[in-house]
Amino acid sequence: MNAIVNPKSFERKKLAICNVAEAAPKTPECSGNSHSGPAKGCNGYPYAFDVRLLLQRADGNRDLVPHLARSLSTQWQGHLADLTGAAKRRDGAALQIAANRLHRSFASIGATSARQIAEELEQAGDRNAIGEAESKLAGLRFEVDQLAKSMICR
Repeated sequence: MNAIVNPKSFERKKLAICNVAEAAPKTPECSGNSHSGPAKGCNGYPYAFDVRLLLQRADGNRDLVPHLARSLSTQWQGHLADLTGAAKRRDGAALQIAANRLHRSFASIGATSARQIAEELEQAGDRNAIGEAESKLAGLRFEVDQLAKSMICR
């Protein structure tokens, strides 16, 4: 499918994504080495992931980071929907699979809090502990929201 893309429209969308790869090396608070609290992205939210790992996933190409951030956010929303559906169906195996996908995705960018919750959901699915999983889903939704906010500029 061929589509005509308006370059100005594309640039506006591109600028709406925080280029965390460029922000990280410029200031101490973005490098994660600040003693004044957690590193913050360009929108003021603390990074909920490791900027360097995100850049590494983009093969070091800073121009790909905004696209990768959008893609990851979309994937996470899909996996959250899968988790919710599995919990509603009380399907531990499906819950475990969806949680594992999120677990691996979060680990690949150093999103420690989200990875930990996804890992706990994965284990709950393995034990078919649906009630436990349902209580953890709200925490995971919050973490995914924080990840998205730390990558997207307002």
